[in-house]
Amino acid sequence: MTQKSNFSKAVFFFAIILVFVLSACGGDGAGADPPSASRSISELTITDETNILIEDGRVISLSPDGSMFVAQRTDAICIYEAQTLDEVSCQRFQPSIDRRTLAWSPSSKQIAFTEDASRLVIESDIWLFDIAEDRLENLTDDNIEGPWLTTGDDDEEVMIDLAPAWSPDGRTIAFSRTYRDGDTWINALYKITANGGDPEELIEVSDDYPMAVFMGISWARDGKQVYYSVVLRDQSDRDNGIWSVDRDGKNVTQVFGVRDWDGGPPLLMGISASEDQALVFDFLGLSYGREPNRSAYSLLDLKTGDYEPVKQPSGEEFEFIGVNNAVFSPDGSKLLYTYQDLENQFHLAGRDLGDEDEYILYSHSPLGLGFDIGLGLNWAANDTIYAGTGPGQGLLLSVGSE
Repeated sequence: MTQKSNFSKAVFFFAIILVFVLSACGGDGAGADPPSASRSISELTITDETNILIEDGRVISLSPDGSMFVAQRTDAICIYEAQTLDEVSCQRFQPSIDRRTLAWSPSSKQIAFTEDASRLVIESDIWLFDIAEDRLENLTDDNIEGPWLTTGDDDEEVMIDLAPAWSPDGRTIAFSRTYRDGDTWINALYKITANGGDPEELIEVSDDYPMAVFMGISWARDGKQVYYSVVLRDQSDRDNGIWSVDRDGKNVTQVFGVRDWDGGPPLLMGISASEDQALVFDFLGLSYGREPNRSAYSLLDLKTGDYEPVKQPSGEEFEFIGVNNAVFSPDGSKLLYTYQDLENQFHLAGRDLGDEDEYILYSHSPLGLGFDIGLGLNWAANDTIYAGTGPGQGLLLSVGSE
C-alpha cells in the first residue's frame, strides 16, 4: 500500500515537473487559442467596454495576451495595464518611432521597434524594450544617426534597419536592412537573436533601391519561413509583391506579385494561424481609401492565389466607405475589420473565414479611424479587442458568447 502510494506521488510530481519543462520549451509563444476559437462569429458578442484616453499620447497597439497596450508620447514610449489603465513603464525616446512596424514579442514581455526612417529620412536601428526589466537596448547600433541621405562619407557603413518581426518562439527578430555600397544602396533581409549579437543576412532583396522592404514582414507559424513585402520604385516591376524565404536564406519564392489592378504592390499585413490566408493592403490604397465601395484591405489565398477585397458591395449602389483596418482573430479562424457607412457611422464587423456572411459586433461614431496603415485594431488572445477612435483614444472591448 505504501509502495503504491509513493509511486503515485512520484508520478504526480513527475507530471508537474514535465508540465514546467514543456512550458519552458515552448519558448516565447502566445499560448492556447482564445475561447472564441470554438465558436462562429455569429455566436460572439461584446460583453464589456472600456474607454482609453492618453493625453499628449498616441495609442499604438494591444499586447498579444491583452494585458497591456503601448502608446507613444512626444519624447517617450510607454506601457499601460489594459485593465486599470495604470502606467507600467516609460522609456524616453526621440526622434519619432515607426509606429506602423512596432512589434510585440509573442509573450508580450518585449517590444521591438525602430526610428521612423522611411518617413523622416533618418538612420534607424532595431531597438528592444524589455518591459519587466524597464530597459531599452539598441540591438543594431552602428554609432551613426541623423539624415541617412547625408550622414557620413562613402567609407562609413550607414545601416538603416526597419520592420522588426518576431519568430514564433520569440528568440529571433527578422528585419529589413538598407546599406550603402559605393554609390548604390542595397536592401536585404536580416535576422538577429533577441539577445543581441551580430545580424545575419538572409537574402539580398534589391541592389539599386533603398528600403525596398519597409514594412510587411511575417514569420510562418512553425518558424521555418519568413514572408516579406517588396515595393520598388517602378510599381509595375514584376519583382514587387510578397515573397518567402527559409529561415536559413534558402528557397526564395515569390508568393504573390503585381496583378492587373490599380492598387499597386500588395503589402503583407498578417498571415492566418492556419497559414492558408494572408491579409494584404494595396500600396496605393491610401489614394482611394475613402472612396465608397472600395477596400484597400484584401484577403489572399496562399494556396490558390485568389485575391478579393475584405468587403465588397452587394449591388451597384454606394454602401460603405473603407475598410479602415482589418486583422485575423488569434486562432486565425475569423476576420475582424472596421468600415464606415454613408451616414458616418463606424462599424466593427467580422466573419468566419470561408464564409461571406458579415456580423456587426459593435457600432460607434467614430470607430477605427486609421491614422497609419495597419494601426488601430487588435484582437488579443484573451478575447479583448482594441479599436482606435483617435490619436490618443480607443476602446477595449471584451468578446463573449451568447
